[in-house]
Amino acid sequence: EDTDGDGVANRLDDFPLTPSQFEGGLEVVESSFVKTTRTLSLKFYGFAGRTYRIETSPSVAGPNWTPVGQTVTPSSAGLQTLSIVVNSGASQAYYRVAFNP
Repeated sequence: EDTDGDGVANRLDDFPLTPSQFEGGLEVVESSFVKTTRTLSLKFYGFAGRTYRIETSPSVAGPNWTPVGQTVTPSSAGLQTLSIVVNSGASQAYYRVAFNP
């Protein structure tokens, strides 16, 4: 499959999507959580010049998504990583990567 039509198969493409394919949300391609430091890291494909952030909500359906941690504005397109320290008092929370259009 070649989602972005650049002639490179998705499994070999460092950046398989186009900006219009991100409308409605970003796909996190990898997540990790380090229990001892309570650090959550999310990897996603990002575009140069767009600002990305992690948001959290007590419900996956929202609508109250709150920005947490720092933002990142990549200088080049490709795989990006955002990390935050998770609040130890939260009983349940959902996280997503969002961007400023």
